[in-house]
Amino acid sequence: MYKDGNITEASASNVWIVKNQIIYTPPATDQILNGITRVFLLQALKQQNIQVHESNISKQDLLEADEVWVTSSTKEIQPIVKVDDKLIGNGQIGQFYSKAVTVFNQAKSDYYEAKKYL
Repeated sequence: MYKDGNITEASASNVWIVKNQIIYTPPATDQILNGITRVFLLQALKQQNIQVHESNISKQDLLEADEVWVTSSTKEIQPIVKVDDKLIGNGQIGQFYSKAVTVFNQAKSDYYEAKKYL
């Protein structure tokens, strides 16, 4: 979905792109659901000093991205390798997606481990 030329979100998930080894996701506004998985991943990436920016993403940015993924509570992090019949990057799951999944899973594990002592 997009508004005023910028990608906002997918129908039930948040959008992320990678371009030139930097991760981008649209900022949480009244146009974008600030999903729990989005917030959790954003914090986990920043804690690992992985460069991530909250900024507007145009449809052109999306189509020219090296990687695209979406996040949601039910699917967590899912790669997108094709948009509108156009391959994203080389059409394969990218290294930043794999890194994001690793960081996300470790953060979940750390959370559940710490919660045992509360």
